[in-house]
Amino acid sequence: MIKKLLSYTILAIFSTFVLPIYGQDAPIYEWQTNSLSPSESRWTEVASSIDSRITSSLRLHPVFHAMMNAENDSALSEHKIQNIVLTSVGSGEIDGDFLPYEGKANKDWRLFGHGCHNFGKHGTLYGTIQYARGTHKEISWSAMRFPELYWPYTLTDSTGGDSKFEYYGIEGGYGVKLRKVYFGVIAQFDGELAHRMTDPRLKNNTTFLQLGFDAGYISPKGQRLMAEAKYLRNKEHESDSYWRPGEQQRFFTLYGFGLYDNKRSTVSGGRSRMYYINGFKSHLSYASPTEKNLCTTINLGWNINKMDAEESDFTSPYGSRTTTLTPQIEFKWKINENNVVSLLSDNNLEKRLGYERVFEKYVTNTATSTYDYRQIAENQYYSLYTRQGLNAVRYSVSFGKHNTLGLQYGMGYFYRSEKNSFYDFSVVNKNIVFLPRIDYKLSAKKHELSACFNWGRQKIKQHEYDVDIKMSSIQHLDFQTCFAPYAYYASEYDLIAADLTYIFHFKKCGLGMRLKYMNISGNRLNDVEYTKEIGFNSICPMISAQSDIHDEHWCNGSIFILF
Repeated sequence: MIKKLLSYTILAIFSTFVLPIYGQDAPIYEWQTNSLSPSESRWTEVASSIDSRITSSLRLHPVFHAMMNAENDSALSEHKIQNIVLTSVGSGEIDGDFLPYEGKANKDWRLFGHGCHNFGKHGTLYGTIQYARGTHKEISWSAMRFPELYWPYTLTDSTGGDSKFEYYGIEGGYGVKLRKVYFGVIAQFDGELAHRMTDPRLKNNTTFLQLGFDAGYISPKGQRLMAEAKYLRNKEHESDSYWRPGEQQRFFTLYGFGLYDNKRSTVSGGRSRMYYINGFKSHLSYASPTEKNLCTTINLGWNINKMDAEESDFTSPYGSRTTTLTPQIEFKWKINENNVVSLLSDNNLEKRLGYERVFEKYVTNTATSTYDYRQIAENQYYSLYTRQGLNAVRYSVSFGKHNTLGLQYGMGYFYRSEKNSFYDFSVVNKNIVFLPRIDYKLSAKKHELSACFNWGRQKIKQHEYDVDIKMSSIQHLDFQTCFAPYAYYASEYDLIAADLTYIFHFKKCGLGMRLKYMNISGNRLNDVEYTKEIGFNSICPMISAQSDIHDEHWCNGSIFILF
């Protein structure tokens, strides 16, 4: 009775919203909506197994939940548990090189709940609700949250400081079988309120809305086909002002490579800007029958986003168009009941084109000197290409009924190319990282223990910095906003990432704890140094112009209840 009451209480709060849920082979305690810090994102990238990557993609489909419940598939979890309440605390710190807009340290706290209920032939309803808060410390040369979404057309000042945030997320979905076809709906809303307490005081209000539709089909031979389409709407309102009256600051409107709009980068007492993203997401999945000895899973995502930066009702001086392709494929060979070999190729390919618009001011009424603006040109000079992913092979062996050992070896890659065709500027980083992994899982009636250990080494394959801004009376920000990211990625380092989870199962619920840890230690290449005069020296935390260390430490602990 208590289990049903808690399940229905969670579901009643958000019965019309949806979350991408993780894990056919991944346990329920790994289901989380998002990373609360850049450090957590990096841990997820290096510590994820092949199984968790594949099933995370499959659970983007709301019909997947209905399919699994309809078949009463044990893959939902080994203990048939579909509900969780979790709280976690995380902390990270960076020494040496860092991305200025990420900051040098982070702390966060999260409260998370997920519920799922199967109504038989009436479908499956599930959802998630989350609250989090934290601080990203020592952010410099960025006045925005999530600047990667709007890059390079971001806003900044020369002060920097700590960004405190509160995050709210509510999501849910529904899937049902109508005759031979499954249909699902999906919705998601995330909001963040962030602020800075140092002058000039910053306020960042950011929202994300996703609405989608999904369809799926299981063939007579057990093959699963799923297709999803989503609409995305993002908005960020950035405003800054001085707490003390009469104070003024120079605010910069950037457009890449340290260049900024002189007209819109003035000394003033405050500023207010709006950023909008409208996008379309699609996701296709195919999964062969899991009972076959040779299984294939294919996921393909395609996203297109349009970003506009508005300074008023009349002018939107900057914008970008971003196209993302995410192909993923896995081959799994079940040698026998105890031995399985998996091959994975997981990729994320992105292309962004930037647009700079020219407006002219004209008089609409000479008698009253009323004026308006009209767009007279649009220039496309900026481009950003990124590619990253993982190719891996995994072997897992079972010992008896309760013990599984896994060995995985992967090679991750990262490529980033940023160009401005008008000035002939170019910055390129190309890295590879070798990622061996070992993991162990014990799954008994009362106890569940899982542990994994990843270690790796990043090597530089290519690094080019061709940005030659003519020296003049006008200072630029190429060191802070262009060289700093280039130097951060031009580092070789060793890393370790660990994950330890223990669960004790009672009759109708389970109590668990989880610890995650990451350590990165390395150095920037000796030939990566900035030899020019640095423009706009300020009190902001900043990287060294010469080679420096590249160290990062992050840990996270959580406790949770399963029911």
